[in-house]
Order: sequence, then structure tokens, then C-alpha cells
Amino acid sequence: MKILKSSRMLLCLLVALNLLDAGLHVATNQVEVLRITGNMCMIVASVIVLARPRLDHILAAGLTVYLVLNGIFVALNNIGNAGAVFIIVTTVVAAAFLRLK
Repeated sequence: MKILKSSRMLLCLLVALNLLDAGLHVATNQVEVLRITGNMCMIVASVIVLARPRLDHILAAGLTVYLVLNGIFVALNNIGNAGAVFIIVTTVVAAAFLRLK
């Protein structure tokens, strides 16, 4: 399966968003293991699909893990507006990629 340029851009956006989110946690000394682990799942899944487009189901699995981890975090700790925005944007971008495939 050939990966479209727009699909590749969405995957790169996912990597950038999740690196930014994890980096902000570290930079502001608010290391939240569940959230950062979710970020790493999305980064790894996106990079795998960039390298091997036929494995696009990996992104769906990564998104599932991301949502579960962030859901647990929200249930235990609540979340601020910025955190909610990162979760929503990541979910929308990943869903857009999965729809384009």
C-alpha cells in the first residue's frame, strides 16, 4: 500500500504533537507517567506506519492504548484544558489518518 503525501503529513503531525506534549510535561516538571507512556505509544506507532505503510493497523492499536492510558489518567487525576486539547487533537488526527488509508 502506497502512503499518500497527506497521510504521511498526518503521521508526522502525530509524532510532533506527542513529542511536544511529552516535552512540555518534562519541561514543566509535571512528569505524568500514564500520559507520557501514551505519547510514546503514539510516536512509536506513527513511526512504524511511516516505515511500513502496510502495518497501518498498528496506528489503530497505538491509538487504543493512548486513549486507555489517558482515560485512566483523567479518571484518577482530572485534566486541564491544555491536556484535553492534546488528547482531542491527537485522536482526531489519528482518526483522520485511519479514515484516509
